[in-house]
Amino acid sequence: NYRSAKRRWIFVGLSLLVPILANWLRAYMIVMLGHLSNNVIATGVDHLVYGWVFFGVVILALFMIGSRWTELDGTELDASAQPNVVPTTPGALGRSWSMGLLAALVMAAPVGGLRVLEAPAAPLATRSLGNPDLSANGWRQTATASSWLPTYQQPTATLSQTFGNAAGQTVGLHVFYYRQQGNGHKLISSTNMLVRGEDPYWNPVDRALRSIAHPAGAAGRLAIEDTTILGASLSSHAERERLHVWRLYWINGSWTASEPHAKLLAAADRLRGRGDAGAALLFYASERQAGDADKVLTAFVQSNLGLIEAQLVALRDARP
Repeated sequence: NYRSAKRRWIFVGLSLLVPILANWLRAYMIVMLGHLSNNVIATGVDHLVYGWVFFGVVILALFMIGSRWTELDGTELDASAQPNVVPTTPGALGRSWSMGLLAALVMAAPVGGLRVLEAPAAPLATRSLGNPDLSANGWRQTATASSWLPTYQQPTATLSQTFGNAAGQTVGLHVFYYRQQGNGHKLISSTNMLVRGEDPYWNPVDRALRSIAHPAGAAGRLAIEDTTILGASLSSHAERERLHVWRLYWINGSWTASEPHAKLLAAADRLRGRGDAGAALLFYASERQAGDADKVLTAFVQSNLGLIEAQLVALRDARP
């Protein structure tokens, strides 16, 4: 459409700027639709459908704007100096609308298939990861000490166990392992969370990033996301339970506390043909127990992370 480099770069600039601005507007519209309809519309698959429709409208508008300054004969056209050659003739407008309509059809094509592609799949069978034997490091399985349970959708395998040592300290462990990820079956997802928004008992009150010496003598330090969650009082005299939750992501042998970094690691592994195995590890300890909760968690992670990782590697290398 353009012969001059100036027009080409202007359109490239618009192609970068317009989708960013439009995405802000799209996100705001979807949030308001959900809010005003009490989450009846613009949630779940509707969220994607509305997003695709809005995307089609934005791209159509961008193409129509860009076609307004098409250089028909290979020369630089100036709308102010040569109004008679600006493509406003019926034929030119017909070409502009035809191109816009074609763009809209291309953009709208996925919408028709979204209902099929995003239809709820049959729940995947979740199996147990198998309880690791940590007795060599002084930790043995014990009764579950807390009612807190995170929400992770359709993991391939899970582990939920509490471990105690001779000093009377306890650490809880939740592992959610994913492989062959897809819709509704992803390690990093907005539906996977430590505490559900409508949870009547638990509430996150603080979040920080910590680092500890890397286990197994490896160089560097291990970054960990530390979230404090507070339980509701069941009576006026009861003490509110307070948990420290440490979260780590294991991506095919790499550790990270950052969800964006975990996404990048997973994408790189897929490009290299290494698969998409990954897991979220959640270690938690109560402030009620003997000893500082952070110190207890540090000791547990440093002494047992290698054993837990070996179990994840074995599960990854096993046949599906």
